[in-house]
Amino acid sequence: MQDRHKAAVTVWVGGEERPSFLDQARWLAEAWDCGHVIDPSKHHFDVIDALSDTDSEMVAIVTK
Repeated sequence: MQDRHKAAVTVWVGGEERPSFLDQARWLAEAWDCGHVIDPSKHHFDVIDALSDTDSEMVAIVTK
């Protein structure tokens, strides 16, 4: 095992995903001890669309 790099991580998942994806996102956030966001109106293919909006919460978190 190599040393971990310090990096801020947030697991972001669409709320319209299948339950297994929602579980997987939660488990990953727990394992990495990081933030976890469920975007209620998004799914697998559009969850990152907020990256194109400079005023979005996603961009704010990425640019911290």
